Amino acid sequence: MKSKSNSELSLRKDSAIKSDCESLKEKINIDLYSLYIESNRNVSVISNLPSDVKKIYRKENLYLIDPMLNNDKEGVFMTKNNRDPQEVEFNEKLGKCFNINNLYARSSIVGSMKVSFVLGSFCQEGSLYFNEVKDKAVIKFSKYMLKKYIHEISVEMEEVKLSPLILNPETIAGQLFNDSPIEKPNYGELSCLSLAKDGIDVTEISKITGYKVSTVHSNLKNARLKLGAKKTIDAAIKAINLGWIA
Repeated sequence: MKSKSNSELSLRKDSAIKSDCESLKEKINIDLYSLYIESNRNVSVISNLPSDVKKIYRKENLYLIDPMLNNDKEGVFMTKNNRDPQEVEFNEKLGKCFNINNLYARSSIVGSMKVSFVLGSFCQEGSLYFNEVKDKAVIKFSKYMLKKYIHEISVEMEEVKLSPLILNPETIAGQLFNDSPIEKPNYGELSCLSLAKDGIDVTEISKITGYKVSTVHSNLKNARLKLGAKKTIDAAIKAINLGWIA
C-alpha cells in the first residue's frame, strides 16, 4: 500500500477524540491511542496525540517512515521484543523528539482497506506489554471509534464510501481484529523455515542444521501453526513480512 497521510479529521476533532480516549486511559492506563484507516492511496488517522505532535507529524511528512503504514502485517505486531529495524528506528525517533514510546500495534484487512491501531506511552520504562485482556478492551474501543467517525472519515477518503466499512458495517465490525496473536517461532523453527523457503528439502535441511529429519518436519509444522499458515511457503512469507527471517 502506498498511502498519503490526511490528518484533518484528527486535528479538527482534537478535543472530542481526547475526550473519547479518556475512557480507554482509565480502563487500561494508556496514554496514547491512534486509529489508522488506510487504502492504497490515503490514510486517515484518529489520534489523541498532543496537537503539536500531530502538526509536526503532518508538516514533516513523518508518515513516510511510519511503520504503521505501507506494510502487509495483520494481527499483533510492533511488540517490544519483536520489532523490525524500521519499527525500532521510528520508535527511537518518537522517544527522542516527543518522549513517546510505541507499545504495540494491531492490524486487520477489510477488502482493499486496512484498519489498524497503535498504543503509546509517555513512559519509556515499564510500559504496557501486550496483554490479551487489555487488548480486548482496545479492540472494543477501536470498533466504537470506527463506528463513530466512519462517515467523517469517508469525507476525507472517497474510497471509504464504497468499502465494506460503510456498506456492511455491522458484519465488518464483527470481523475486525478477530485474528489470534502471532507467536514468534523459536530459533530452530525459523532456521528450518528460512532454508525451506529457498526450496531446500527436509533431508538437505537436516544435513545443514544437524537436526534429525523428524525434527525438521516438527520445526516446520510448528512454524506453520504459530504463523497461522497451511503451507510452509505462506509461513515463510509471513515470517519475512514480520522481519523474523530474510
